[in-house]
Amino acid sequence: MSNRRAGKRVLLVDDESGQREAIGLLLALDGHTVVPAANGQEALEHLGRGSFDLVITDYSMPGMAGDELASNIKIAAPELPIIMITGHSCVMKGAENPVDAMLTKPFELGDFRRTVASLLAREHSMTVAKKWI
Repeated sequence: MSNRRAGKRVLLVDDESGQREAIGLLLALDGHTVVPAANGQEALEHLGRGSFDLVITDYSMPGMAGDELASNIKIAAPELPIIMITGHSCVMKGAENPVDAMLTKPFELGDFRRTVASLLAREHSMTVAKKWI
């Protein structure tokens, strides 16, 4: 099945509106529904109100960094796949890494699409009905 027909729901978290728009456009072109969030707290609020198939988050954000957001998500929804996009190639290596995949900026479009498709192939749609901290 192609991504266009898959129509997954993706939470996209980035404090830079241009990044959210560009990545959101790529996801929408592949048929996904994109819910944007400008920061970690907004992302947790979205997660508390709905279900998502994938979370894509930036690492460096004010207030709550992407690794802290990912850790919070994995506590409540351990099977929800998370992609971290970062300009910091040395971040979160090893067992402390709460994300399922990392892409270093700048990334290739093909790498992005393959990573998204791979994680969405798991077919885990998570409904989170608990209160987020």
